[in-house]
Amino acid sequence: MTLEEKVGQLFVSRVYGSTADSTAARPVAANRRQLGADNAAQLIARYHVGGIVYFDWAGNLRNPQQIAKLSNGIQTAPMNQDTAIPEFVNTDQEHGAVVHVGPPATQFRGSMAVGATRDAALARRAGAITGKELAAIGINQILAPVANVNVNPANPVIGVRSFGSQAPLVSELTAAQVHGMQDDGGIAATAKHFPGHGDTPRRRSTSYATAAPSMRAVADVISGALHPVGKLPLMVPHAGHPGSPLYRFGRGLGY
Repeated sequence: MTLEEKVGQLFVSRVYGSTADSTAARPVAANRRQLGADNAAQLIARYHVGGIVYFDWAGNLRNPQQIAKLSNGIQTAPMNQDTAIPEFVNTDQEHGAVVHVGPPATQFRGSMAVGATRDAALARRAGAITGKELAAIGINQILAPVANVNVNPANPVIGVRSFGSQAPLVSELTAAQVHGMQDDGGIAATAKHFPGHGDTPRRRSTSYATAAPSMRAVADVISGALHPVGKLPLMVPHAGHPGSPLYRFGRGLGY
């Protein structure tokens, strides 16, 4: 790979439109304004991005047939380049409060409802079903499960998205769901949000959330859930620790 290709592979981008080669006026205008490309195919060719993330509000997720066609188009785009590298295609499909692929895909209850069952087999089965359904429409990575321990009652963003407030339970169900998504469902899972987003008192989308998490809870989830399943992508939120370079950088930008 060239240096530009290597850098591009580090990025996953959203893109507007229902097809990879969309020429519709509104998505093209939005893509040109925000991304410097007309559509997904052009974005991949121009910037060599490593993946595309789907959102319903971006017009990516209308129905299974459309989604599958979009996914196929995205995977075809890099095949026309000198270095043909398949794309990660992902979306947030936590169920409950955060879900982007609607019916006829199975709509499960959220993580805290699963946590209330204390049943790892059910967590794994839900992950497997979700994984198989997403794989069928060309999504090869899921931005789930939420591995945060909901230890701060003032947290405005995690709450019922977590399996619970006890690290051992969260660890067990996170690991079970990852196995369901990956081993049974055939797609890559992504544990989120690291570190300590279960202990942030502000919403990250409206302010620069600071985290002072229970490091014991974070360590317990890492050892109990992430080590047993092997290497696993981690999603880092718009959060930081006071005094850290990331935090100071965000404050410097006015967040």
